[in-house]
Amino acid sequence: MLSLRFSVLVVLTAALSGCGGGGDKLDLAPVSGKVTVDGAPLAGVNVQFQPQAANSDGLAPTSFGVTDAEGHYSLEVTTTGESGALVGSHQVTFSLPEVAADSDAGEGEGGQQTNGNINDARVFDVPGGGSDSANFDLTTG
Repeated sequence: MLSLRFSVLVVLTAALSGCGGGGDKLDLAPVSGKVTVDGAPLAGVNVQFQPQAANSDGLAPTSFGVTDAEGHYSLEVTTTGESGALVGSHQVTFSLPEVAADSDAGEGEGGQQTNGNINDARVFDVPGGGSDSANFDLTTG
């Protein structure tokens, strides 16, 4: 009797997990690039890609990356940790981590203050094959 219950439970679990036919599968593509300010690489920048429209399943997950010392970043989906971004058009925003007021870490080259939001939003179309050249040159002033 226990084996019959277990078999029924296994069949029900398999059936329920199969419902939706992969409907939650995201159409992702790898995205990476470089962020510069006035041509110089900027480290520690948070790069966020927000889809401008949901996919066919009604999903529009944000993707996120952080630049390294050379300004390079790679995106991953914030909700799943999967590599890449949803294929399609995205609003791209940039920000820097908040730095304590008494810290010198918030100063960029030339003593320029670089913490907080960077008010330079862009649009980027993620192609089906992805992109390794999602580069953004931000400007000061």
